[in-house]
Amino acid sequence: MQLFRTQNELIFNFTIYGERHSGTNFLESCISQRFDLPVTYIFDNKHFFGWQKPERITYKGRHTLFIGIVRNPYDWIMAMNRLPHHVPKHNCGLPNMLLNEWYSVHGKTEIMSDRNYTTKERYKNIFELRKYKYLFLSQIMPTIAHNYILITYEEFIYNHYFILDLIGSRFNLYKKNQTSAPAPIKKRELSPDIKTIIDNNIDWTVENFIGYQKKEN
Repeated sequence: MQLFRTQNELIFNFTIYGERHSGTNFLESCISQRFDLPVTYIFDNKHFFGWQKPERITYKGRHTLFIGIVRNPYDWIMAMNRLPHHVPKHNCGLPNMLLNEWYSVHGKTEIMSDRNYTTKERYKNIFELRKYKYLFLSQIMPTIAHNYILITYEEFIYNHYFILDLIGSRFNLYKKNQTSAPAPIKKRELSPDIKTIIDNNIDWTVENFIGYQKKEN
């Protein structure tokens, strides 16, 4: 968990950035309930982010708590495969989901805000999407947001109440309600072939910076 606070401003609301199947819904519920704090998504969709001008987050988000949440690549990809939200049919299933050009859809319409925020083009594949979104969460957001936390899905599930207490203490948020305990993490079987594709395509420099390591066989 990484916490960044540059000014001791009052927090009026919060927003979340995280990919699909990274625990964003549960996290939103916990923060809203625990601190009686409203959520806002005026700074981009929680899944499709990176498009806001940095100065807007810096100046318009002075009283907003920004929270980034990430998940380890193996469990995240298996969850995406199990329930592929906004994924076109020809990209569903493995290995297509991993190797095909990546873009997201709402019905039959492409979601343009899920393109690469640096080039405005589609991502080469899901690994490039992960790389750029995690770069944004781990290296850009700490430099532009006054109030920012980056947490992993795993630490939030395993140390749920500790993380919430730490957030409250760090950002002067007071506990208003108790929150429900999280459901245990379900491990999905990963075939050797799929693991090899993941290992060979993930940007491990970015992953290591966040704290994720390559699994041993």
